[in-house]
Amino acid sequence: MADINDHFNPNYATPPGDTIYDIMQERGITKAELGHALHLGLREVTDLIDGKRRITLGIANMLAEYLGASFQFWMLRDYNYLEKLGELEHYRGTVKPVQHALFSEGEDENDF
Repeated sequence: MADINDHFNPNYATPPGDTIYDIMQERGITKAELGHALHLGLREVTDLIDGKRRITLGIANMLAEYLGASFQFWMLRDYNYLEKLGELEHYRGTVKPVQHALFSEGEDENDF
């Protein structure tokens, strides 16, 4: 029997796109609609949902506005995903640097 003090530590990482996809399903939002709201193309939206595209400051702001939750929630969701990926890669002995860009190409802090 498991000790009540044991901590749950999953051996998988779920991308923020899982949360985005769940909200889309719940509200009947299409990828095209989300793309329009986020100023992203269909391929970029798919990459975001699949965890292949990072949540930048700009995307976090637009997600907060369009889907709800806060800007901080979306940034933390992405950060936690990257942390878990790093932890799993380290554990498996396949440490690879994970790039996390706060800004998309062409964005900077003055855009917000």
